Amino acid sequence: MAVLKYFPFILIVWLTTNCTTAQEAKLEPMKAHYNDQATGKCLTLYPGESKEIQQIILIRHGEPEVLRKGWRGRNEAVKFARDYDSVGILPFDSEIHCLDGVITDKVYHSNLPRSRHTAELLFGDHLKLIEEYRFREFERKVVKFINVRMPLGVWMGISRVLWFMDLNNKDIETFKEAKVRANENALFLAEQAKKEGQVILVAHGLHNRFVIRYLRENGWENIREGGSKYLAVNIMARMPSQVSP
Repeated sequence: MAVLKYFPFILIVWLTTNCTTAQEAKLEPMKAHYNDQATGKCLTLYPGESKEIQQIILIRHGEPEVLRKGWRGRNEAVKFARDYDSVGILPFDSEIHCLDGVITDKVYHSNLPRSRHTAELLFGDHLKLIEEYRFREFERKVVKFINVRMPLGVWMGISRVLWFMDLNNKDIETFKEAKVRANENALFLAEQAKKEGQVILVAHGLHNRFVIRYLRENGWENIREGGSKYLAVNIMARMPSQVSP
């Protein structure tokens, strides 16, 4: 009788495990496709129409055209943060940082200049660029502290850690709110992939990291782990039959 009592739960676990295993097996050729490609060359996307495969391509922006090194006082750190959010990116080798096999006709990007500029350089002559405020980086502010000179990375690191702890978020988006936004963006991208088969987003490191986390929680797999450096490309995939409505 005890077994019968828990049978529905056991059945759900069994079905989930078997569906996941089946999906992993079907995605193995895709993983091999990306693993076999040498670094330093244009990335060729796995071929397939929307009825066969669904992919979400997450790209981090290029390196912003702003000096990141050196020791700064607080006022200088504040200026750096403002500049970082207002500049474009440094030129890059378009023969290396490119994508072949794109089947979508549009690319989403955030409203921040570094994301917009990256999308323009990568896709501006070929695809429609769609700017969305929702895809901006997690907000930040330089912590209020005495105006001592410290390495810029220390200023920004301390400021971000305190923001994570809900101690440095006055008048800006909180960490909790940012995570909710990233989850909503993951659901939005999944829905677009369900409709079109392939979705491309040019956004930001921390934002993309959490989008990947929430996509994984909904059964998507990171079949190409590109890391979080500038111009990093992470690709999430899921079989159409497995995608939640």
